[in-house]
Amino acid sequence: MVFNYNRTSIIRNPYIQLFFHIAEQSMADTTRTIYLLKKQEVLARTKLEQALRGLKITTAQYAVLTIVDEQENLSSAELARHMSVKPPSINELILALERHELVQRQPAQDNKKILRISLTAEGKSVLQKCHRKTDKVEQELYGCLSDTELSQLRQLVQKIILN
Repeated sequence: MVFNYNRTSIIRNPYIQLFFHIAEQSMADTTRTIYLLKKQEVLARTKLEQALRGLKITTAQYAVLTIVDEQENLSSAELARHMSVKPPSINELILALERHELVQRQPAQDNKKILRISLTAEGKSVLQKCHRKTDKVEQELYGCLSDTELSQLRQLVQKIILN
């Protein structure tokens, strides 16, 4: 089922209920997987952007904070590769995060020309707040799935990514 809420408690108009029923039936097995994944990505991004707005963090900045936290002391070039963006784009993100004192760059010990990125104490604090907001968004998006189904979904998506 595409819509996992009780429509009868939310939508009382029988014509709109019929529309949703027809939409669900038409999306059954004929909808392209790539379309469904894209639609889910747009929905997730929109909800995450809304959730992070109160923290004044974009989804791209959240991604940078998360990657830097997981793999501290990356260079800008390494971070750009992780995010599949060009170095100038990543530098704009890093500069914005530096202005908000969420990350800092320091010269690498082995090569002073390379600047290593790390989170500040404030960056770690903001990242934890972002994670809590993300947990709520994930619960909203995937709460209709059992723990087993969610685990299977993660495994399948990772399998696709690694293919």
